[in-house]
Amino acid sequence: MLNTIESKSGQKTVSINGVLLHSAYDPEKEARRFVTEAIGKKSPALIFLLGAGIGYVGKALKERFPEAKLICMYYSTPLYEQSFCRGEINWHPQAGTDVADFLYARLSEPDLEGLEYIEWPPCGKSFSKLSGQVHKALHQVIRELNGSVVTTAGAGRLWIKNTFYNFLHLDNIMGGSPCTKTLPIVIMASGPSLEQSYPLVKKHRSNFSLWALPSALGYCRQHDILPDLVVVTDPGYYSAYHFYGSGLRRLRLAMPLSACRGLWTIQDSVFLFAQDTFFERAVLASLGHRLPLVPSNGTVAGSALLLALAYSVQPVVLLGLDMCFKDVFSHARPAAFQELLYHSSLRTAPFLGGLYDRVVGTAPPKGKNTTYRTSSAYATYAGWFSRLPAETRKRIFRVHPSPVDLPGIGSMDEIQLAKHFWPRHNKSAHNPSIPLRPYPAFRQRKTILASVLRNWLDSLNQELPAPFPLRQPLVRELLYFICTQKLLEYKRCLRLEGPDRAKTLGGSLIRETADFLRRLKRKITAEDTA
Repeated sequence: MLNTIESKSGQKTVSINGVLLHSAYDPEKEARRFVTEAIGKKSPALIFLLGAGIGYVGKALKERFPEAKLICMYYSTPLYEQSFCRGEINWHPQAGTDVADFLYARLSEPDLEGLEYIEWPPCGKSFSKLSGQVHKALHQVIRELNGSVVTTAGAGRLWIKNTFYNFLHLDNIMGGSPCTKTLPIVIMASGPSLEQSYPLVKKHRSNFSLWALPSALGYCRQHDILPDLVVVTDPGYYSAYHFYGSGLRRLRLAMPLSACRGLWTIQDSVFLFAQDTFFERAVLASLGHRLPLVPSNGTVAGSALLLALAYSVQPVVLLGLDMCFKDVFSHARPAAFQELLYHSSLRTAPFLGGLYDRVVGTAPPKGKNTTYRTSSAYATYAGWFSRLPAETRKRIFRVHPSPVDLPGIGSMDEIQLAKHFWPRHNKSAHNPSIPLRPYPAFRQRKTILASVLRNWLDSLNQELPAPFPLRQPLVRELLYFICTQKLLEYKRCLRLEGPDRAKTLGGSLIRETADFLRRLKRKITAEDTA
């Protein structure tokens, strides 16, 4: 029950079930003191106010940080309606959107620089359940965005180079569908529980389409399994090492252009999908084909799942999706990384000791009576799977699931799966993939790439000699993917030290980006079909 009361200072205050949400004496003074204590000497660029009350805290934030963007999250719609000072963007329970969806729509990676969030304690206590849900959703979003920034800083340049080299060298590109839509799909991830699943794969192999992740190829080789499709998104060398180490050749691949390069030497055909990055759009614009969109989500298992859900109307079964270590083992054996570590082991640096050293710092045991370990990265991935729509999760099943719970995703054993799914289906020799036509020849692709790079360099030159502010969205994207950390430093410098210092830093940033693109252009020009 929401009641309005007049405070001693004459200002309006409210109570919920007899509990005051703002001071009965001076709500404005109370809010200013809270803001000073909560944020201190920081200078935020974006503030999330959780449990925004009826406006006093929002007003105090706007007065103290007039340049900052304020987003208010109200735990009650009547409080939102009574608020006299709202944020530029606001959420409340009847806003028509889920908390997580609201946060994902309002936050992006560059927003993390200068982000602060605070909660008004009386609202947090009065609406403790909703407060917990909002905090959980916000922490998940921030974890994912932080992971994205770290990944982009380490792999942004590699994604761009891979996109160019793969576009140039990949042939036998397929369209249509990667699978028959009426056939269940089994996705082989590489968690330790995969070792228990071989009987299911062997006995029912003809009743489903088998997709594998690169890290499961060692297991496939060991058990003489040839997957129908291998889904790959990781850009680095070690992703390709899974292929080379497995000894498997002539594989059907599904991948974005930004995945690891060099797979053209072992591919049979490639089903391309898009991740909607600016560099991918620029390269693919010349094809005149709309590729299936599978948004990047930080894990190849997530990309494989989204692709399967898009092209099959049948259940999708996940093997080895553990989201944790089992003791010191992160993958089913044999695994390419474990073989590398084994062959580099010494008497004074034994194999199991090396495995232990890899996991002990990042994945502490989950309890005294369990051998399972998890980490913050695994928790982030698990959070992504848990965010899938409830209706979608009803089609997804895990076999031999680990103790890491994925709410809404069912679990079954081999007997239950065989009873419910396999008798209804029989694998057909029909391949619904068709060659993507027209597809440019090698020299045409080289000309396309040279044109893209020339246009990007022209855009960078237009920002000089005065790179403040960065006027073109294309330039901002180039800088983010090529010089991630320095772009965040530029934003921080602009916010805290002003445009004069930022102008110098921005010029350096643009020149470094242009140097990278010129080097890439020279290398692409020198490439040959060999």
